[in-house]
Amino acid sequence: MDYFGKIPFNIGNLPIIINMMNYIYIIMERKKETQMIEKRGIERNRRYIKYIENKYKIKKGGEK
Repeated sequence: MDYFGKIPFNIGNLPIIINMMNYIYIIMERKKETQMIEKRGIERNRRYIKYIENKYKIKKGGEK
């Protein structure tokens, strides 16, 4: 009998292990998606701020 983590790996436990793995995988995928969306939003905001600065020629402090 092999050991899968600390759960004895046999035919009786197989469905439970597969369900747990799927559940963990789904959680990880969701986390990745939310991180990607956050990153995309930050990039978009940065580009938009640059666009506004260039359009109205706004200078930041210290720039001449």
